[in-house]
Amino acid sequence: MPNAVKSKKPLLLVLFLILALIASGCSGEKKIEAGDAEITVKTDDETVEISSDDETVKAEINLEGGAEMPEGYPNDSFPIYPDSVIVMAQTMKDDGVSSYSISIKNKDEVEKVYDFYKDAVKSGENLMDLKTQNTYSLAGSMDGCDFGIIVAPNNLGGDEKTMIQISLCKQK
Repeated sequence: MPNAVKSKKPLLLVLFLILALIASGCSGEKKIEAGDAEITVKTDDETVEISSDDETVKAEINLEGGAEMPEGYPNDSFPIYPDSVIVMAQTMKDDGVSSYSISIKNKDEVEKVYDFYKDAVKSGENLMDLKTQNTYSLAGSMDGCDFGIIVAPNNLGGDEKTMIQISLCKQK
C-alpha cells in the first residue's frame, strides 16, 4: 500500500500545478522534482503540457481543442466520437497499469453522442448505465479495460453542445 500512496503524490502535485498555471495565465517551462521523478510543465496562452522524465505521467490541455490522442490509447475499443475536438488527454503508467483520461467536445446533441457510446460498449461486462437530468454515465469492463464514460452538456466553453469524458484503466 505505501507504493500506491507514493505513486499518487506526483499526480496530486501535477494537478495542483495545472490549476495554478492556468489561473496565473503565465507562459514558459518549469521543472519540478517530485520524489523519484522530475515533472516538466510547459504552458503558453492556449495549452498546458505536463510530463515526467520517467514517462509515468503525461497530460495535455487545450480548451480550444487540439490536444493529441495519448500514445497507446485503445481507440479500436473506445473510439473518439466523429468530428470531436480533444481538449484534454492524460496518460499515467504505474506497475503494469496504463490509465487514460480524455475530454472531448462535439456539436451534436447529448443524446446522440450517448447513443454512440452506448452502442460502442454494448459488448462490455458489468455494464452500468445511469442518467441524471441531462448527464449520462456508462461504466464497465471491455477488452481488458475498466472504463467510465460521461456524456453531458458542454461546460468547457466554445460552440460545441456536448462534452465527453472517457476514463480507462488497462492492465498489461
